Amino acid sequence: MTQFLYFLIISLFIFPGLSYSQDIRATTKDGREVLLKKDGTWKFYSGSKSSLASKSILYKRSNKATRVFNTKGDKFAVWYDPSKWTQQKLDSSSKITFNYKDGDLYGMVLAERISMDPDALKEMAISNALEVAPNTEVTLEENRVVNGKIVLCMRLVGTIKGAQFIYYGYYYTGKEGTIQVLTYTSQNLYPEYESEMMEFLNGLTINN
Repeated sequence: MTQFLYFLIISLFIFPGLSYSQDIRATTKDGREVLLKKDGTWKFYSGSKSSLASKSILYKRSNKATRVFNTKGDKFAVWYDPSKWTQQKLDSSSKITFNYKDGDLYGMVLAERISMDPDALKEMAISNALEVAPNTEVTLEENRVVNGKIVLCMRLVGTIKGAQFIYYGYYYTGKEGTIQVLTYTSQNLYPEYESEMMEFLNGLTINN
């Protein structure tokens, strides 16, 4: 993956200061909830597809994930395998990046102390991707139990400047704040790196 594409993809997922140029929820006079889109359109708000994750599969941190990155306030931590991943210099108060040592695979952690509606977090992530890659599709969306906490898992596929990419991430928002743990690579390399992406994502732990 070229450095140009690397920085383009990073730009997709930076929190826009959590300002509400994003979609917002509102209530009509008759009590119905609607979602007001930032493009001026609206739709009735249907709520979460599912409030519970399937407990048939429990996702846990790998025993090889022995190094930890703690976010500000220590509410969130991401454990990773130092023999595979190198942590990059922290370039803002909320974003840190990781490089996979043996190829074109990247990770990112974005955390905020502010909590938000879970559906708003999902819509924000998708909207940010669509702004840069209009053909972005969500190919996976499900709730998972990760180290004892329910998180949203999404996989996005899109094209930026002719380069196809896959973005695989976990999202969580609650009283602890908001966090996105992301991995991404080119679409042709995804089959090779899928298990490594999963292992990195499963390092997310949430402290009460």
